[in-house]
Amino acid sequence: YYIQDMKVNGQEYTKNYITHSTLQNGGTIDYVMGDKPNKNRGIAPEDAPYSFSKELKK
Repeated sequence: YYIQDMKVNGQEYTKNYITHSTLQNGGTIDYVMGDKPNKNRGIAPEDAPYSFSKELKK
């Protein structure tokens, strides 16, 4: 199964990760799953998790 849509605390969520603090503070996560990947979800640069290696390339 693949994530089609996701909401965190009732708000649309396009990122490809969930922070530990969101979970630790009791965040509510709602998933809509499907049998095919949603190739339009989580594709923006800001949807990717932080990467220290990107800082090294500057």
